[in-house]
Amino acid sequence: APGAAPPPADASSPRSPLEAPLTGPTAAACPATPPDPLHNPVRGASALPLLAPVVLALASVAAAAPLATYTVSLAVFGLPHVIAELGWVRHRFAGRFAPAALGVIGGALLGVVAGRIGRNLDLGTAAGWTPVELGLVAVLTLAAVGARTRAPARVGIVAALTAGLVGAGIALSPRTTILLLAILHNWTPVGLLAEGLGGPARRRALVVCGIVFGVVPAVLASGLPAQVLAGAGLYAPDLGPLTTGGLAKQYGAYLPATWHDASWAPHLFAALAYAQCMHYVAVLGVLPQLATAQGAPPAYGAPRWALAGAGVLCAGLVAHYFRDFGEARAWYGVAAAVHGWLEYPVLVAAVGGRGTESATPQQAAG
Repeated sequence: APGAAPPPADASSPRSPLEAPLTGPTAAACPATPPDPLHNPVRGASALPLLAPVVLALASVAAAAPLATYTVSLAVFGLPHVIAELGWVRHRFAGRFAPAALGVIGGALLGVVAGRIGRNLDLGTAAGWTPVELGLVAVLTLAAVGARTRAPARVGIVAALTAGLVGAGIALSPRTTILLLAILHNWTPVGLLAEGLGGPARRRALVVCGIVFGVVPAVLASGLPAQVLAGAGLYAPDLGPLTTGGLAKQYGAYLPATWHDASWAPHLFAALAYAQCMHYVAVLGVLPQLATAQGAPPAYGAPRWALAGAGVLCAGLVAHYFRDFGEARAWYGVAAAVHGWLEYPVLVAAVGGRGTESATPQQAAG
């Protein structure tokens, strides 16, 4: 009840300020059952009627103008979504990792940042840095065993298998491996939603994700929408407001070099550009709504000065994209790598469930 006294703290499990029990209006806003971002009876409406036209519009634009879809969405929403996803990770996973695991994660991410900056400053080549970065991804994955979960054995098995696959990719083809991981990154909101929800809400969300992140990209990759749009004179694959060259010059963001000359390459790229956009929609639209329903403050509690600074930084990066797309993307890649590779210990730890001693009230709502 609002204003009720918080339960006594467990002396065997000291809590950080992030894990303090909720009281007052915040506790009242934290529902006893998992909230559903797709259907909120308290607000009296489902979000699905709003999601459907967004999906249709983004799919249509991606099919008609894949270059513009990829470049503009990356320039405008890339850095904001990185910042927002870090807020979600803090909201859901604060206190879930042991200090030793946090040390490993922090050290590995610093190594990733150093490598990306070094590459941008021409201190080495992509061919030299990529295997090192993937090795750090394997380390990050194994750090998940330091999470407080209900099923540590399951986490250990998944961590070992995932790290083993990354290691195999390093041995076989580091470049192809990092591209495949970049592709898979667009589907990580599915895992974040599955972790953040429970019961019927999770099942509904996964069904919707199956359509949004499965059926729609498959249809786009088939090339049928592009053929229909081309017949109507609405297909412009090389159209784009940024100085990036034609669509083929951007294939390297997602497609291995051996795929660039395939007839289906532009359609697959369109499907991946659409998935990138839906990744942004999930991280910037759906997850913050779910976090608020779970009792988190707006903008994950970030102070106004931090939000203002982030806004200035994002606006500056957008302007730089219009001056030099390639250079701006390379520097954005430093931040993108941090949030992208951080997903590995987070999602692997999520398969073990949440240990009761590490769950905050906000996290327990999901």
